[in-house]
Amino acid sequence: MCATDRSQNTVCSQTVSIQYLVEMLNISSSPSFIRNNLGELVHTSPLFDKLFFTNNDRNSWFSSISVDVGVELVKTEIRAGFVE
Repeated sequence: MCATDRSQNTVCSQTVSIQYLVEMLNISSSPSFIRNNLGELVHTSPLFDKLFFTNNDRNSWFSSISVDVGVELVKTEIRAGFVE
């Protein structure tokens, strides 16, 4: 194991993974977001901010969308969690 191998340090490798996800969202050409286990938005892509946060702040956005759209978003998250 080399000195920079953090695979044995779970916290460190999870932190690095999250940083990579955030960087990917920042350069994404698609509106994207990351939610935590409580369903709160913790990071959004610049395009997501531009398209969806016109009149809503980050904390109230999800509750302001229609039920149908919210259900589809949750279904998509569930399907993404089972991708192997």
